[in-house]
Formats: sequence, C-alpha cells, structure tokens
Amino acid sequence: MKDRAALPRGAKSHLRAVLAALVVASIGCGGGNSTPSPLPPGTPRPLGGASALELFPALSPGGDELASSVMTNGKLEVHVRSLSGGPARPITRDARNNVQPAWSPDGRLLAFHSKDRGGIWVVPAAGGSARLLASFGSRPSFSPDGRRVAFQSTPLTDVAATAAPGLAPSTIWVVDAAGGAALAVTSPGSPIGGHGAPAWSPDGDRIYFVTSEPRLTQAEIWSVKPDGSDLVRLYAGTRIYGVCVPSGAKALWFGGQGEGSSYALHRIPLDERGRTAAGPAEAMTPPGSAVPHSPSFSADGSRVAWSELTTTAAIWSVPLDPATSLASGPPAPLTGGDGRATWPVFSPDGSTVAFGWVPPGGTNDVWLMEPDGNHQRPVVEGPSIDYASDFFPDGRRLLFLSNREGGTFAPWELEIATRTFRRIPAELHDAIALRLSPDGKRIAYHSKRDSITINAWVVDLATRTSQQMTFDREFVGYPCWSPDGRELALEVRRGDDIFIGVIPSAGGTPELLTQKRGLSWAFSYSPDGRRIAFAGYRDDTWNLWWIDRTTREERRLTENLRLDVYIRYPAWSPKGDRILYEQAETRGEVFLLDGRAPSAAAR
Repeated sequence: MKDRAALPRGAKSHLRAVLAALVVASIGCGGGNSTPSPLPPGTPRPLGGASALELFPALSPGGDELASSVMTNGKLEVHVRSLSGGPARPITRDARNNVQPAWSPDGRLLAFHSKDRGGIWVVPAAGGSARLLASFGSRPSFSPDGRRVAFQSTPLTDVAATAAPGLAPSTIWVVDAAGGAALAVTSPGSPIGGHGAPAWSPDGDRIYFVTSEPRLTQAEIWSVKPDGSDLVRLYAGTRIYGVCVPSGAKALWFGGQGEGSSYALHRIPLDERGRTAAGPAEAMTPPGSAVPHSPSFSADGSRVAWSELTTTAAIWSVPLDPATSLASGPPAPLTGGDGRATWPVFSPDGSTVAFGWVPPGGTNDVWLMEPDGNHQRPVVEGPSIDYASDFFPDGRRLLFLSNREGGTFAPWELEIATRTFRRIPAELHDAIALRLSPDGKRIAYHSKRDSITINAWVVDLATRTSQQMTFDREFVGYPCWSPDGRELALEVRRGDDIFIGVIPSAGGTPELLTQKRGLSWAFSYSPDGRRIAFAGYRDDTWNLWWIDRTTREERRLTENLRLDVYIRYPAWSPKGDRILYEQAETRGEVFLLDGRAPSAAAR
C-alpha cells in the first residue's frame, strides 16, 4: 500500500452481546409452530469452518441443524451441519453455486437457488436429487403450511456484503411447492424499486419483502397478501438485507444500516394483524461495520443464527500494450485498507485519478492519487455522502454527487486546488451514475423519472434542461461517453442478462454490441474510441473485458475464477497504457446465539 497510512481501518467481525431478551420463534424463518419462549441474553459465537465464506444460514424447524451456503473449491454449495457437532453433510455438490437454502416446515425439504443453472430447486434435506421448481428467480421461502414457495424474480448477482436483495425490475412471485406455473404477486413499479427477499407471516396471510433503489441508500419493507392485494409499507430505511417474521413474537427482524453508517440486526414491532409496524425499528445488536444478513430462529426461541459479511475493495491496475490493448503484465492493487475503494476516473491528461473511498462504518468520500497509486489523499470528506463522478476538461475541477445540502442528492463542482465547492444548478431528479461529457457541457446519468424503471438522461449545463435518451421498458443505465462525445455506451437489461448497448448522444434506441449471456457492465472507452471496457460476468465469475466497437470482438484481461470476488468500473487511461478498476473480495461467517441449557452429559 502506498501513502495510505491515513486511511481508517475497520476491525474484523467480533462477537457481540445481544442487548435485550428477545421473544422469538420462527416458521417463516426456518422454524415450526411450537409456543415461543424468551431468548435469554448471551454472547453470539461464530460457528467457524474451513471456508472463508459462509452465508445464507437457515435453522431447521427443530433448531438442531443449520443449512447454509459454503464456499467449496471456489463454488458455493448447500451444506447442513448438526449443531451438536460433527462434520457437515453436503446437500449439493455440482459446483453450480447453490445458495439461499430454505427449509420446508416439516424439515424434509430444502429449497435453494442455483445461480449457475438458474431458478428455484428443491432437494431432500437428507440429500438426493434436486428437482426444478421454477425456471427463474432466487430467495425461496416456504409458506407455513409448506404448500407454496415465494421467491423474487431476479437471480443473485453477487455476494458482496452490501449487495441489494433485488433491483428493478425484480418482483415477488409464488409457486406451488409440488410444481406448476408461478404467479406474480407484485408488479414492476408498485412499489417503486426492486422487490426482493420475501418472507411469509406466521399465519401465511401475508408476504413481507424489501424494496431497493439502485443507489442503495433507499430501501423499504412492505407487506402484501399472496394474491397481490392490500399492499402496505411497514418501514423506510437506507440499506436492508432480508427480513424474517418469527411466529408468536409480533415482530419483524432484518439486518441493515441504522443511524450513522453502521450495521446491526433490527427489530420492528407489528400490529395484531402483522400488517403494519406498531413502533419504530430498534437495533438489537451493537452497531458495527460487518453487515448482518439472513436472521433465522429456532421454533422454541432458544437459538438464533445469522451471517456477518464484510467486503473489502481496492483499486487495481492492469498494464496494457497500447498497440493491441491486451494485458502486458499481471494486475496489481494500488490501494489498501479495510474499506471500499471504488469508481476510479482519470483526469483528461491521465495524470490524476479520482476514486471513491468508503471506510468501515463511514460515509462515501472522494480521494485522489497518481495512476501508479502514489500520493493518495482525500479531497471530499463526510459527514455527507459524496460520490466521485468525473473530471472537468481542465483537470482542475471535479464533478461529484452529494447530499451535503439539505440531505438531497445534487451535482457539485470541486475546485481541487482551493477546495472550493459549488452546487451545480441543475435538477437531475434522482440521478445516479453521473458522467460528464468530454467538453464538460453535459452530464449523462440514469433515473426512474417519469417511469417505473431506469432509463438514460442527459442534462445541458448551460440551459439546465434534461432530455430523456432512452425509453426502455426493462433497464438502460450507467451511460458513459465516447472520447468524441458523439456516443453513449450503456447497460441494457434483457431478462436476466445485461448487454452493452450504444446510442448517439442525441438519443435513440440502443444498438446491442454484446451477445453473450451474463452481465456486461460498461464504464469507459479506449482513448481512440475503438473499444469499450466493461466488467463482465461470464462462466460464473466476474472479470475485466473489452469489446471492439466495430468488429464486436471480446477479449478478457483478467483471470478471476472466484464467485466471492467481483470486478467493477474499469477506467481506461487516456494514455492507453493501463486500465484501473475496482476489485472486491467478500468474507462471511455464521454466528449462533444459543440459549439452550447444556445437557447433563456436557456438564
């Protein structure tokens, strides 16, 4: 790490003391129908294991076993372990990234999502052959009577600690546990955002789910009847990662962000019908930088399990041969620290790089460095949330998105030398992913303005007028400019896949460049405008790629083989000699709070 001593460092996940006695029992979260009893306070313990990544824990109805997704030889598999000890038994072993196990109420079946095969699958809890239940979707959840399975329509994208459960156009669906056609419960845009992580009420009368916005600083919890009627909002927050509604407790649990920028398990009291909140959300574990996910309770209320995830991201650099644009050496990290370094952008002359820095438990800041990683220093710091966007043509000013004035996000200009801030007088209407045109006169962005989904927009800074560039019914976003300013490359969703599209900078219907299934997230052009760098999800992993604008040739520049590593935001140097990008790694472990008295033999 170069010149980075000033960066805050977050601690690893620690054991936490639960702050209050909890009255819990679970059917929608993995338990049965027995009478709930108080869970005494205690100290959670990590269950440990051979893998550095274990997540999506689910306690069995009897509370004596735990299913989870465990990283095994570079792939996620569903394992079940006895909480009384002994080795875990693999339920899946096909190396197809099987995740999000959910117990049937009788404990005989496990539903799960296969990321690589797609869809919802069901397998005997003792092991055996899996059968396909739904050809699409993820996050399965059995109804209390075991007859139906709720799920979200979009697949798992990655396992980053702060990845949203589902982004638009994700919706909630229900399918008969015996098989048959799946039926939609919610509709795109109602409510606004992607719908994900469904969980049943203990009586099966309602389904709770999370909505997420692309910026990931807006999230809500809603409830709806399984037939799609009586849609009501329970809670509005920032980042929410799944919900659980224990039977008998009249409370909803979720892992998410609380006050400040820290994370904890939270509890919301519910009214008698379980329809709406009966009080404010209360943090039930001390705040920390690790992100709690997937709380799951035993039927008798004596055990609760959850996972805690951390994702550490750095800016990496891969050297290029300017003549061929192929890698001329191995990638190497430029930044360090326990937080997230993200969204690198070059100054027009290639001498300076701006990037976002999110310290553990902190807010988004903006830093600068030289292209080789030297002279790293902050230029925009909290307590506001600030997103680095682009340099102005003179290289002396920086465009960034911030909520520093009144809590509303707006574009700002920073004079770097004097640290002078100026709000840019343009209304961008919930703009995300700002990119400045090469001449500095226009800002491209994406927004859901006047639509139920995301489309690309451009605002003219002289006239302050915005123009919608695309009118897609699925998703068109994250625009980036060609070097001559005549074209925009964008991400275009078609079903579960995202392709690279291009449009004239005056607007139009995207022309799709990529054809391969998966995710292709464009971010920058080569200096001559011939190629577009993108983060690509191919063959079950993320890597750095480029595509030739004319020939459609694709070339991979990195050799990542791990699902717990993702790559984002490749920025092509104006000198053509390197690409900088974000590379992140996720770690996670399962915690158990066990209130059961030890057996006589154990004493």
